[in-house]
This record gives sequence, structure tokens and C-alpha cells, in this order.
Amino acid sequence: MNATNVTRPTGPLTLPIVLRRIIIYSIIVAITVGTNSLVIYIIATKKRLRTVSNGLMISMFVTGILFAVLYILPRWIYPYWTHSPFLCSMLPYTGVCLIVCSNLHQCAISLDRFLRVSLPFSYNNVARKRYAIVVIAIIVIISVISGFFLNIFYGFYHGDVCYVVFTQREIFIYRIYLIVVYASLFFAPLAVIFATYIRIFIIINSKSRQELYYKRSRQPRSTLQKNLKAAKQVAMMTGVYSLCWFPFMILTFVSAIAVFSGSASQTATTLLEAFQYLAFSYHAINPLLYAFITASVNQALTNYFRQICNLPASDQRDSRSYSTRSSFIRSNSMDLASQTKLRSNGQVKKSSSSHQLFEQNQDQVSNEKQEIEML
Repeated sequence: MNATNVTRPTGPLTLPIVLRRIIIYSIIVAITVGTNSLVIYIIATKKRLRTVSNGLMISMFVTGILFAVLYILPRWIYPYWTHSPFLCSMLPYTGVCLIVCSNLHQCAISLDRFLRVSLPFSYNNVARKRYAIVVIAIIVIISVISGFFLNIFYGFYHGDVCYVVFTQREIFIYRIYLIVVYASLFFAPLAVIFATYIRIFIIINSKSRQELYYKRSRQPRSTLQKNLKAAKQVAMMTGVYSLCWFPFMILTFVSAIAVFSGSASQTATTLLEAFQYLAFSYHAINPLLYAFITASVNQALTNYFRQICNLPASDQRDSRSYSTRSSFIRSNSMDLASQTKLRSNGQVKKSSSSHQLFEQNQDQVSNEKQEIEML
């Protein structure tokens, strides 16, 4: 068998380059596993943080851990898998699978935010936990099929070698595979994400939407501000995601085509390595950014470290949130009591008005509570 058909970690790489890669990727893996695990623990142990939106975030954090442990660690820190052809063949496609999975999670999170803004009074009826589980399952299935498509349908694996490509036909298939995967499962969802956020800000700033809030919410200005703040938070996370991954994906796509055409350059290879460090660092940065910009998670994380250091918990933000919810509920209760009193005096004609008002108040309280917990 020709040596060019076997993937090997050695070759033109020198010892300093190998050591540099091992050190950098080891730091990335350690931080990724640590930060993602910590934020998952904080959200999972706080009942008030177990929302649909946070459930999608937990799923994405798990993807980050898997990306570090199942891809970066075996392929870039200890890349000596020629003694295991199966692992050597699966690792590149494992990376594709997890990258697609991460991108689809970003898309799902942006759509969740879009539903919260566009359907503020019926969001709780749409965003059910079972629906979130179905969405996550669909994301996983699409990611696995797209990542291991060549192995499943074209048998891109030989039991005696670490398989890359062999024939011109297989090279052509691999190039088409890269184009389809990158175009349909990375760049297209990224375009959908940006279009979604443009639509979100149009909805929030539209006059008709503001009038709807004023008519149906007791605190319209506060509700608008909270939805806008939450949308900006997720938009910031999407911006960081694009900044980290977009240059790497563009150069990976171009470099792959250049390698097959025989026009690859050393400069492009060096630049690709630098962008790869940035892209692979995203999963280490993401949970820290999420914890920083999300007030409820930030407060829970702060109290966790205070507890470790034997310091008193700081519940000022939680107290304000509780006070806001309590005041809102008391206000609605007073309105309901007043309507009941009027009905007893014969000033309310329809006997069902108080019950309808109570149901509306309960819906408003539920929406307000959900919005406060998300921020």
C-alpha cells in the first residue's frame, strides 16, 4: 500500500511544532471541559434555571465537551492512531459531526429567541420541554448522518489502513461532500441565524408590536426592554461564534479544494493552523460568555463560588426579581379582589368576567416570571 494513502502524525512536522500544538490544545481541552461542566452543573442544580432555552444551552455545552474529548484530544494532542485504523478513519468525520451539531444548536437557540419575541403571550404554550427534546434529537440525527455520511453510504473505511481517499472518483466524492456539508449545514444555518436576529430587532422596534405590548401587558416598557436585552445577549453569543468559526471554515473549504487541485501553499497551511486554534477555543469561551451575560446564571455562579469560599451568598438580584414578581402578583390579586367586590355589589354584569380576568392575570404572571428567570 502506498504511504500516501495512510494518515500519519509525523512527516514535515518538527518536535517544537508538535510540542506547541500539544500544549495549546491541552489548554483548550482542559478549559473547555472545565467551563462547560461547571455551567451545566449550575443550571442543572438550580430549579429556576431549568427552562427550555437553558436546556438547549446545556445540550450545546455537552457538544462542546464531546468536541474536546472525542475530537481534539485524540486527533490533535495524541494523534498516533495508525495502530487503530478505525479510530484514524472516524476522527476527521467525528469533528465534522460535532461542528455541524454545534452550528445547528446555535440555529435552534436563535429560533427559540425569535419565538419568544414574536409570540410573547403564547410562547409558554409553544416552548414545551418535550418539544426541546425533539429538537435536540433531530439535531443529533442530522449531525451524525452528515458527519459520517461517507462512512455509512460509501464505505470510506478500510480495516487494514487509516483510510483517507484512494481513487479519483473518491476524491471527487469527497470534494462534493465538503461543499454540500459546509454550504447546507454551516453557512446556510449561519445565514438563517443572522436573518432571524434582523427580524427580531425589526419586531421589537415595530410600532404595532409596541402597541400590542401596551395593550396586553401591565409592564409593557419593562417587557420590551427585557426581550430586547435577551435578544442582544444571544446575538452577542452568535457574533462570537461567527468570529471564531467563520474564518476557519472558509479557509478549510478553500484549502481542501486547493490540496486536491495541487495548489496548496505553506502560507495557507500556517494561517489555517492559527484560525483552527481560534475556532477550537470557542467551546471554552462560550459557557463563560453565557454565564457573564445571563444575569440568573451569573448570580447562581457567583453564589456557588461564594459558598466554596465560605462567604455569604449575594441574593440582591434574586431579591429584586422576587420583589418584582411579588409586587406584580399582589397587584393582580388586588385587581381581582376589586372586580369580585364590584360583582357582589351588582356593578359587574357578567359573572364570568372575574374568572377571565384571573386567567389573563395568571398568563401575564407566568410570562413575566419566565422573562425574569431568563435574564
